[in-house]
Amino acid sequence: MQSEFPLEPSEDLFNQYQRLKGSKDLLEKVFNSLQIGMSVFEPVYDDTGRTVDFRLIIANKELERQTGRTDLPGIYYAKEYPGIKEVGIFDLMLEVIETGEPRQLEYFFAGQGFERWYSCMFIKLDDSLIATNVEVEKLKNYTVLRQIEDLAQVGSWEYDLLTGKFSWTRGMYTLFNLPQDTPVRPEVYMEYATEKSAATAKKLVQLITSGEADFEKILDIRVGGHIRTLKVLGTVRRDAQNQPIAVCGTDIDITQEVKLRMEKQRLQNQYKEILSRHNEHILRTTIKTQEEERRRISESLHNGLGQLLYGVKLSLDQMNRQTDDPELSKILKKNTEDLLTQAIKETRRISHELSPSILENFGLQVAVNDICQQFNQALNIRCDFQESNVQISKELELFIYRTIQELSTNIVKHAKATEASLEVFFSKDQVNINIQDNGIGLRPSKQDGIGLKTIQSQLILLKGTFNISSPGGVGTLIKITVPNLANRKHAKV
Repeated sequence: MQSEFPLEPSEDLFNQYQRLKGSKDLLEKVFNSLQIGMSVFEPVYDDTGRTVDFRLIIANKELERQTGRTDLPGIYYAKEYPGIKEVGIFDLMLEVIETGEPRQLEYFFAGQGFERWYSCMFIKLDDSLIATNVEVEKLKNYTVLRQIEDLAQVGSWEYDLLTGKFSWTRGMYTLFNLPQDTPVRPEVYMEYATEKSAATAKKLVQLITSGEADFEKILDIRVGGHIRTLKVLGTVRRDAQNQPIAVCGTDIDITQEVKLRMEKQRLQNQYKEILSRHNEHILRTTIKTQEEERRRISESLHNGLGQLLYGVKLSLDQMNRQTDDPELSKILKKNTEDLLTQAIKETRRISHELSPSILENFGLQVAVNDICQQFNQALNIRCDFQESNVQISKELELFIYRTIQELSTNIVKHAKATEASLEVFFSKDQVNINIQDNGIGLRPSKQDGIGLKTIQSQLILLKGTFNISSPGGVGTLIKITVPNLANRKHAKV
């Protein structure tokens, strides 16, 4: 009697078998390619039906790497690794078998060659347990690496010199604006490099694929219509025989750094240019001031002292010719003495202008009051000097004295004022000078005078301020503020 069904396998069954086998092989490849330790356990019961252990059925390559063993299938877990009961893993496995609820645990396993933290998870599948196991440090390092790459715009890569495989981290795909897991080759640098960086990109590819030496290169790439500057660092990894086996590297986006560096250089150049113009301005002003001072001294000597001395000479000549008339000789003698007295006063005045001995001998307050007394003959000037124990440098005293002297002279010569007031007062770290008159105001042409330019130039060096105004449209008010650096240093001591 013949069988109703043929004994030979049909073509459909054979094809199904091949598909199942292919699926099994694919699953096995995926299972073994995971960077997480995976295994399957079945419970082991005693005579009473109580679970006393778990037998490991399947283990992937990562678990073999973690344990350093290739004979894991078939072992009894608690018997082989009794430490799992101490850290709570065994109780966790029992709970999952009984409740069917997945459970997770972080634990530190010591002994039997393990001294590190792990994270494990158990899931019930029928009467078995699927387990995952990963080193916490490895997991944390991977997470931190991704976070660092995202924040710092950094990517890492590796080129296997033996297989030619070029591997990227997620950060690299972000830098090049490519979809995750897009196949890449070292030549990608040449494809994205700008024309200016083409030669650098070509050399970079050669260094990566040859493994001849460590390197550091900077190149520009064009990504999404924008230029991005990368610093590429490469390190050659070698085997025990010192032969190159791989090149590992990091790409760092330094676009902003380059922009900031260029902006810094631009500002430095601008500052140098401004400083150069400023120094040139100070030099011209100083030269003009010196020439103006020489001209003024020359005029004082010629028109003042020179004329007086010439008058003395004429008087002496007359005395020599009029020796017979005693009365006339007496008059000429008196005239000569008066001229000599005026000459002496003029000499003192010029000397006082050149070197204010009153400032050196009696201090700033007396010197300022002396200026007010000198100009009181030409206009009614009120001088208010606030007494203070604040320490002032000799240089600042001289600046204040010369400034008040110059501004008072300007009022007498140009303002056509009948009254003026001068205030000098001190705050915590600065000296304030206010001088005001009721004259015609300071015309624009006079604001560019040598004296005012000198004061303004010196204030720039002293980091002070200079302000001219005309309150109510009458007269001129000048306010000057100068930092008192000597007092600040003294206060810190």
